[in-house]
Amino acid sequence: MSEQKRDIGRVQLHSLDDLGIYIHKMRNWKALLRSAGVLAGAEIGAALGAITIHSKLYVKHYDAKREKSYDYGLVGARKITQAGVVYLVAAWQAANSTLGNFKYHGCGTGTNSESNADTALQTECTTVLNPDSTRATGSQTVQSGGVVNNILQSVGTLTFDGSATVTEHGLLSQAATGGGTLWDRTVFTGISVVTVDTMTFTYQCTVSYEA
Repeated sequence: MSEQKRDIGRVQLHSLDDLGIYIHKMRNWKALLRSAGVLAGAEIGAALGAITIHSKLYVKHYDAKREKSYDYGLVGARKITQAGVVYLVAAWQAANSTLGNFKYHGCGTGTNSESNADTALQTECTTVLNPDSTRATGSQTVQSGGVVNNILQSVGTLTFDGSATVTEHGLLSQAATGGGTLWDRTVFTGISVVTVDTMTFTYQCTVSYEA
């Protein structure tokens, strides 16, 4: 297959690498379909004047051996947990809020569908991370939703010193794996990593305001 630009539907393919990302998006259709329902519900709710809160997860993978970066874009928009909401209410009530602790990015190899009853990643990566058993500390910023600054964005990068097929991501309240409160869990089609590769997760949480 030549390297010239190709169009498949609405996706422009400039190289075999683009084709690989396109195939991943096709294989990830179930996660994206679930996400479409969540996002549509949030938009409808906001249009009706309801206050809504929803998340989005974007992924980039850096292949160290090939020295190439792959942008997978949006991989899912699921799922804020019961435990996360309970933590939010308690932090709001507390004299010294710890809500800012939700900045640690973990990943894993579990494939069970997301549930709002989740309290941890299904199979969190530990010893394949560098450093071992340590989640990435996200860089937190506030983004504009168009009218007001109502989007919290957290960007965290995990480095690997082993091989894994990453299929899940969580935003949690502590740096060490195996503990903390799970705010959000997203499951997606697997992305394979090996030693020295990195994955950058961009998590966005959007809170609408009442009309």
